Amino acid sequence: MHDIYISPKEALPAPTVTPSHNGVIKFGEVEGRKGRIVVHSYPGIALGQRVVCRIEGYGTLFVSQDIKELHTKYEAAINEHVLKSTNVKVSFIVQQGGEVLFESEERIYTVEGFPAP
Repeated sequence: MHDIYISPKEALPAPTVTPSHNGVIKFGEVEGRKGRIVVHSYPGIALGQRVVCRIEGYGTLFVSQDIKELHTKYEAAINEHVLKSTNVKVSFIVQQGGEVLFESEERIYTVEGFPAP
């Protein structure tokens, strides 16, 4: 086993959740997989990398996407069950060949109007 250290100064910007409003997710707007997690292009992006997003709330959801074409952003639908929580935390890592190359900062969102799990 070996380790890779990434200092906070090297962390990529956190992903965003859409739709959201100044750090607030309105549950009714994201029901039915209408919510998206968005990772914007980052320095060092390359074909063959894998972006793995982590959403922590009511449980933890991992969403991954392989970089097969270069775009300005990458997005995926969010299973709203993880959003049935007062707060959710989002972040991502970038892997290539099973190794972690980069990681992002974390962003915390407040969730309003979610039903009891």
